[in-house]
Amino acid sequence: MRCSIIKAGRIGGLLILVAVITLALTMLHVKACFNPYDLYAYEILMNKPGVEFDIEKLKQISLEWDSKYVRISTVDYRVLIMVYPVDLEKLNLGKEVAYSIRFQLRPEYVGKKTFVVICVVKKAQPISEEMVSNKSELIIIRKTYVKENEKYMEAAEVTAININPEESLSVFVDRVLEYAALKFKVSKGEVEVVNAYETTIKPINVETDIPWCNVVSEELAYLSSKEIIKGLTTQDIETLAKLAKPGLAGWNSRIVFENSWKPYYETSNPLLIRAMCAPEEIESITRLESLLETMWSKQAYAIVLSSPSPTPTALPTPAPAMPPVPATPGYEALAEEKAAAKEILWPGYTLAQVAIGGFIAALIVWFILRKIAI
Repeated sequence: MRCSIIKAGRIGGLLILVAVITLALTMLHVKACFNPYDLYAYEILMNKPGVEFDIEKLKQISLEWDSKYVRISTVDYRVLIMVYPVDLEKLNLGKEVAYSIRFQLRPEYVGKKTFVVICVVKKAQPISEEMVSNKSELIIIRKTYVKENEKYMEAAEVTAININPEESLSVFVDRVLEYAALKFKVSKGEVEVVNAYETTIKPINVETDIPWCNVVSEELAYLSSKEIIKGLTTQDIETLAKLAKPGLAGWNSRIVFENSWKPYYETSNPLLIRAMCAPEEIESITRLESLLETMWSKQAYAIVLSSPSPTPTALPTPAPAMPPVPATPGYEALAEEKAAAKEILWPGYTLAQVAIGGFIAALIVWFILRKIAI
């Protein structure tokens, strides 16, 4: 009996210890967050001694948005170039502020989560082939034939596609069943689901379709020639261009200078993170894309005339038209909205991380100890 009490006490103590450690680790990691768009970007923190930006000159060729300076690359129009300040002390890389330059694939070329549901209505009459679409959904109806009682009979095949869904696949399936039943005036039980799955639409191959090396090399050379970036040598540019590939971006993985150019996670004392960004952070680049579309035409001539003029990358094969992007307010309103959203979402998001992380860790330890005790 006494042994059982001692065992229980030890287990309880270990559970508390795991929860406390998890809490401490989580609090260390909420200084920044991982953005899924990092997988479609290459980023360089210009923290090498002697390298600096002339922000006044940068403003002349960029759009200023939410403390970032943004322009569309003229080497490859599918890439955004973003420059913004970074506090080096938060990265254990010094006590000053340096500027980071990010080469970001525009959101319209990023893979999009998609649901596809295919169902058949056997007793559908009459059947007319048609296509119906709205903001993010497409429904295609066509004639097909199914075998029943050794005979082939006419039926309606309904294919429904949902791009960037805001619901689960099961909920979408149920909505498609209701639509088909209502469309052909049958019960939901008479609509058969043939297939339902999740996939990703990839307009381009981010690894091979974007000439990352050329984009980085020519853009850095241009910025240096105009003295927008000062102190960057030809050897620096060549090295940074050779390192260029998607995924080396964001807090953990962007290129920084510590004796040489390398990913941040390879430095001597990196403060790595595991937390996923809050929703408003992830959406910021998409919102920026919409903002650029509305503002670009007003400033295009000034920016293009001030930009490098290498041979542009050949236009890719046009992709199917995507649903229109809703109108976006000016960047002042977006900045205020983003700041307000951050105040609302971050506390709850952080507490949820702490609670869930601690509970999972404690549960794992309890399960292991229980097996040992048995």
